[in-house]
Amino acid sequence: MWVYLEIAPDGPGLRVELVKGDRKVGRYPILYDATCRAVAETVPDVDALEGVVIPDSLGGGYNFDASLLILQLRLETTSGLQKLPIKVRFDEDDGDRYDSFCKQFNQSGVDEERRAAIGVFLAHRLVEPTQTCPPRTAAVQRYIDQVAGRPWFPQGRHNQANRWGPYVFFRVVEQLDSACSAARESIERRMFEEPYLKRLADNFQAEALSKKLRDELRSEQLWLRDSLRAKDGGRKILVVEDQLDEGWDEVYKALFDSSDAHVSMVWATTVDEARASFAKDIDLVVLDVRLDPKDDVSVTPEEVVPTGVLLAKELRNACSTVPILAGTASNKTWIMEPLLKEGIQGYWVKESPEQAGSLTHATRNVIDLYKMTREILKWSDRTRPWIEGLYAIANEVAETDVRQGNILEDKAHSLHALLHRAFSPFSRELDDGLQLNVAFLIVFSCMNDLRAWCCRVEEKEDGGKDWITAEEIGGDMLVTKRRRGSHKGGPKFVYKVEGSDKESEAFPDTEASKMLLIKLGCATKGTVFRKLKNEVRNAIPLTHGVSDAETVLGGPGRTATDDDIADMLGILQTVVEKRRSVTRGSG
Repeated sequence: MWVYLEIAPDGPGLRVELVKGDRKVGRYPILYDATCRAVAETVPDVDALEGVVIPDSLGGGYNFDASLLILQLRLETTSGLQKLPIKVRFDEDDGDRYDSFCKQFNQSGVDEERRAAIGVFLAHRLVEPTQTCPPRTAAVQRYIDQVAGRPWFPQGRHNQANRWGPYVFFRVVEQLDSACSAARESIERRMFEEPYLKRLADNFQAEALSKKLRDELRSEQLWLRDSLRAKDGGRKILVVEDQLDEGWDEVYKALFDSSDAHVSMVWATTVDEARASFAKDIDLVVLDVRLDPKDDVSVTPEEVVPTGVLLAKELRNACSTVPILAGTASNKTWIMEPLLKEGIQGYWVKESPEQAGSLTHATRNVIDLYKMTREILKWSDRTRPWIEGLYAIANEVAETDVRQGNILEDKAHSLHALLHRAFSPFSRELDDGLQLNVAFLIVFSCMNDLRAWCCRVEEKEDGGKDWITAEEIGGDMLVTKRRRGSHKGGPKFVYKVEGSDKESEAFPDTEASKMLLIKLGCATKGTVFRKLKNEVRNAIPLTHGVSDAETVLGGPGRTATDDDIADMLGILQTVVEKRRSVTRGSG
């Protein structure tokens, strides 16, 4: 029994309709892979068939290429259609079309003898095919290598290539979760219309992952899931990708476990949509570098800046603390270099048909994506509150004291630069101990600036000074500087904190800050501040990053912790909040 593929099945025998796509420019494209699937689904036993009969053309209302349908049938390794003879049926008296078809095959190196070897036969008349034989396996493989060994991409290379990445992602993750097969099959139905991609996918079918690699993938999935749930109030992820409907929406839903109530996904397919969706409460931006190649900006005839790079710069200017993970199917330096300049936190190279490897290679790439995403979120969770907290303090102070506000803003910039972990394939991260020590020193030093903000200074004729709290705080004396004789031919001055009998030749920073906190009504914070000064500030090694270096007190060193930095920032925020509250109350 032969199966006939027709646009409008009519007549005796087994007939299957050619599947057509949506109408474009007045013509219906024939979907060749979908047609092969229709045959496999219609015929209960493909092995019982004698062969397949296809038309040589369909007329002006359709985009149809019989050679593409032949190639798709020869690529059908799983359904069994690859083993069946194919007869191309021509209208009875149209010898010109027959000659043109033969010429087309001959130009691709497939003459009559090779057509027979791959099981393809031509007929002039509407008669039952005769004198046919099954294709030879070796000949079919050579034919596929020759004809499908390079991309066709009739619908545009950018769109077609973008389908490969989601397909490979789900080929990987379905190794752990069979439910992901549905997403992979959905992508296949679109992607396999491109013979080149269908052939590449066939190379993944037989490979199995090692237990070690499966375990590593599973661990990274679970660790990222824990990281997504670690933040109170949940996560908000902005995905900027112009090819969401090619399967990337499903990829990122799976990556971020979007079914979990802790995760909120925000989608953008254009630059304008990304601008409208971006906000400071975003936890991570996943950015496609080449949103649409036609929108890339030419700086010079030789230099092109991808749209995604320009958007990354814009988002950086809008809120520099929101981390960005860039994704692209290209690893070309002209794309990577401008991204590095913008200080992105991660750069992930999507799987591309031009770099197609093995399932093992693809799995390692997916593991890298999970790991990179987790590490970006983890570091952002640790450091972003410190950076944004210090910027907020600087802004608050600047409203009433521009000079002190600028000093604090400079320190916030320094903290940001210190803790900003930008992706670079050429650099090593700073040692955590060194980063945290310097971060603590920056934040700790801001107490002096806030004390200056909360006080006014009165100069004395003899060179003495009084530090008096601002009127809205109470207008109380905080520190005095008084002359006590002379020293080495010049006047000698001593400092004393109000309420204390102790005098010192150096400004009593710690005691003055503690007394300010007491006057602001937060004596407990003053105790914490003094503890941080003695047990952390004075215990940080003189040689930063060297744990056994001497401290200012000559004892063993220690490294500042996350809690130390958070406690110190909390003290600064308390000072700002207390002054704000009394200022508004007095107003």
